[in-house]
Amino acid sequence: MKFLTLNTHSWMEENQTAKLRQLAQFIHQQQVDLIALQEVNQSLTAPVVASPLHFMNPGDEVIKEDNFALQLVQYLAKEWQESFQWTWTKNHLGFDRFDEGVAILTKLPVQTAFRYPLSQATDPNDFHTRIAVGVQLKNHWAALSLHSSWWRSPQTKQLCFPYEAERLNQLKQHFTAPLFLLGDFNNPSHIAKEGYQLMSENWFDTYLLAQQQRGRYTMEGEIAGWSGNGQGQQIDFIFSNQSLPISSAQIVFDGREQPVISDHYGYLIQF
Repeated sequence: MKFLTLNTHSWMEENQTAKLRQLAQFIHQQQVDLIALQEVNQSLTAPVVASPLHFMNPGDEVIKEDNFALQLVQYLAKEWQESFQWTWTKNHLGFDRFDEGVAILTKLPVQTAFRYPLSQATDPNDFHTRIAVGVQLKNHWAALSLHSSWWRSPQTKQLCFPYEAERLNQLKQHFTAPLFLLGDFNNPSHIAKEGYQLMSENWFDTYLLAQQQRGRYTMEGEIAGWSGNGQGQQIDFIFSNQSLPISSAQIVFDGREQPVISDHYGYLIQF
């Protein structure tokens, strides 16, 4: 089984359509079973889709024609007859022109899709508002896609991530079967006594569980929300509530075996 997470930076990339197709081709060729995406944007002014293909609504979400996840699902279906169920939830206003959200696509049988609020902020016009989207699979496993806050707000300097980490710990109490957290955590692994260490106290980092590892950093240089420090950083993770036999963990779309398609690299595990 293969799980992938990627912050897509969608509709903010040059040659975005080509990069969407490169992502789709990778998903098809690698036969990825579950994909968690962040910064999954749709234009505020795009037409609404009445019945989005294979969409599982986790609440009252409205899907627009240019929703990046919808475009990806449609392309996979058109090119390779790949049928992915998917879900998406809005987090907040993105770049002043998008509904910015998080999504999960999967070929695995799904029981239900759901939203899980993470942040203290709830105003969709406030970028501090963070909501995870999840799927409960029919084998009782579950997975969430999330785009969490920084340890501290870059604007207010108030602590943000500790509250969100506690929300994730509360969710963990309801699952005895494997539960996966996939996404952009905005908390680098090399910073001591902050978000990564806090997560590691209650969750297993699949990268550390893996028998084989390739690559480590999921961002380099200067990207939205992060200033370049001349070094790569790992801020995208897949955490699990259990110590599972992960056969491999690798960074993808980093310009080595696959092209760079976002300001983040992707992270793929196999188990």
